[in-house]
Amino acid sequence: MKLAPTLPELENIPEDHIGGLQIKHEGDWVDVEPVHGALVINIADVLQILSNDEYISVEHRVLANPSDEPRVSIAVFYNPSAKDALYGPFSELTSPEKPPRYR
Repeated sequence: MKLAPTLPELENIPEDHIGGLQIKHEGDWVDVEPVHGALVINIADVLQILSNDEYISVEHRVLANPSDEPRVSIAVFYNPSAKDALYGPFSELTSPEKPPRYR
């Protein structure tokens, strides 16, 4: 992983009461209530790829200013180089009846 400039201690960035995270459910945007002390980690489409579509990514967004208080988000991206990007569905989750959906 590439971090810029440094990753703070995880115990210093728990979920707060501000919120702002929403998911799309049946065509509508629904608020996700914050859980005090939780750490929210979005793994995007990686789990969908690894699970061969057993777990489907959820469309989501974050409202920038749901309150007057400051909101802190830390984005950390995993960016494999082309030669290192060798992941796909777990072989245990593929079969002739359910072939891999991703290369």
